[in-house]
Amino acid sequence: MFENGFADNFLELAFVEVSSNGADFVRLPAISLTPTTAQVGSFDLLDSTNLYNLAGNFRAGFGTPFDLSDVAGLSPAVDVTHINFVRVIDVIGTINPAFSSLGSLGNRVNDPYATAFASGGFDLDAVGVINAVPEPSTLALAGLAAAICLLRRRRGPSHSQSRGR
Repeated sequence: MFENGFADNFLELAFVEVSSNGADFVRLPAISLTPTTAQVGSFDLLDSTNLYNLAGNFRAGFGTPFDLSDVAGLSPAVDVTHINFVRVIDVIGTINPAFSSLGSLGNRVNDPYATAFASGGFDLDAVGVINAVPEPSTLALAGLAAAICLLRRRRGPSHSQSRGR
């Protein structure tokens, strides 16, 4: 998950949820250990080592990795080997208990709030997938291409190549 934070510690955070069917979502267990004794302001910095499973906890171009095994077994409707939907939810970073977002441990997520600019909050740049399982049709096409290459190799040069053309 890529956000456009421009520095190592200027971070804007979001929760990530996944679903197999588009209706039943499960949230990756997000943890924030950022102190809540003072509100993080618009241009204040966060320590990414205090954050786990929150999108945006690394600078732009690096991305935040997630492991779907973190949600395995949390919902019978979500099959971690068949995730088709990803939902990103901006963190409301206030430490005010009436409005704050809570992580999976019940801690308030202290994120830059309120921002001095209208575009404050998580800015999704991209979602990358590593180790995706290819669609069956993709596997079939790859198999067909491999079979054609193998047949051509076994048959030797074509008739036009053997005549010197």
